[in-house]
Amino acid sequence: MSKTGIRPLEYVPDVPDGGMTVSKFCGWLEQWKVNVTVAYSQKLNNKEQLDESR
Repeated sequence: MSKTGIRPLEYVPDVPDGGMTVSKFCGWLEQWKVNVTVAYSQKLNNKEQLDESR
């Protein structure tokens, strides 16, 4: 569990059909990074909204 409360393994994208190739793997890693980044920014936004509502 990281300090952000986000577990990157929860955001692993599905493995592409037909198995992994190098180029598919690069795209897959990019997608994972995007998933985690989006989840992290949503988490930050939620936290800010909670802080403001107090």
